Amino acid sequence: MLSQILRTSFKLLLISLFLISCSSSRNSLKPRSGKTTFVLKDRSGEFLYHRDVKLTNGEIATRITVLDPTNTTVPVEKTISISKIGITQKAKLLRPKVSQHTIWYDKEKYFSQLQTNTKNKTLDILMESPEKKWQGSNSVVYPPGRIFCFFTQIPECVKFYGMITGSPEKAYKIVIIWDNFPYQVEAFANIGEGAFQSGVFRFESEFKGSLRYKLELSNQIIFYEFDVNREFDKMYWIAQGLTLVRR
Repeated sequence: MLSQILRTSFKLLLISLFLISCSSSRNSLKPRSGKTTFVLKDRSGEFLYHRDVKLTNGEIATRITVLDPTNTTVPVEKTISISKIGITQKAKLLRPKVSQHTIWYDKEKYFSQLQTNTKNKTLDILMESPEKKWQGSNSVVYPPGRIFCFFTQIPECVKFYGMITGSPEKAYKIVIIWDNFPYQVEAFANIGEGAFQSGVFRFESEFKGSLRYKLELSNQIIFYEFDVNREFDKMYWIAQGLTLVRR
């Protein structure tokens, strides 16, 4: 019953976020609302990767839909994540609020929901899958850190914190929340099993006005590229054989 209530309330929140037009927002955030299609390639094949970003009511919501190009009627994976803009005495913060992830393996549905509990400073996790190890609910304590980003929201997160407009010599410590947890261990090789992953984001190079940055995660590096308008354009994760290129 509790899981159904949580999922229903989250669904209503998503409907309101993606129906409200951002044209009435007075936010001066660097991230922008918009829909973009990428081509995703990994060791399992080639897919269409749709990103829908909404900024409204002090929140950033992203909706990711992954489709098989031979059958675009049914998604193979989808993720919706919401982060809330907060203000402290020193600076603005982007606080991961809630995410829902669904993926299908061998036609079996795997679902998870992550929700920040600000009172207890925990990440509350709900899992539903055919496998017993990925069923039920639990909570994990937030680790130390100042900048927390959902993995699928990294382009918005780094823009929000001014990482692509600041000094190229500066390195930023960030904590990634895998919004596909706990299934990231199935999707990616040789990464941690926890919901959190520490990393460092820094400038790599510039080419014809486009900027390349690298996210260092333990012994792996993910490259992010932003075009001359500083819009997210490409991602390369060489260790995983994964590329994401805007169409």
